[in-house]
Amino acid sequence: MKSLVGSAVFCAVTFATTFAYADAAGHVNWCKNNTSVPAQSEAMAAKAPDGNIRGPRSAADLYAKALAAKKAGSNGEAVNWLVLCQWHSPAAQNEILADTAGALSALN
Repeated sequence: MKSLVGSAVFCAVTFATTFAYADAAGHVNWCKNNTSVPAQSEAMAAKAPDGNIRGPRSAADLYAKALAAKKAGSNGEAVNWLVLCQWHSPAAQNEILADTAGALSALN
């Protein structure tokens, strides 16, 4: 019985967090609030918009880079930083690319 309740709670939490960031602005907010270092070496090796590898930069660090790019008038670069921030989620990347206006307006 305990495992059934535990499984139900796990499924409910997973479902809730999956859809909590279901739009471009939500994905941007996730980046803003995530300060953990990427766990996968492939993520650290991904090429960043500045031509360097991502390295151990957190999603929040990439959000800061995107914000700086937006303030400098480089919206395309800002979107690229946000896409890199969501490296682990192709669906989130697609949402950001599909709604760049929403993603950019969430950068504040």
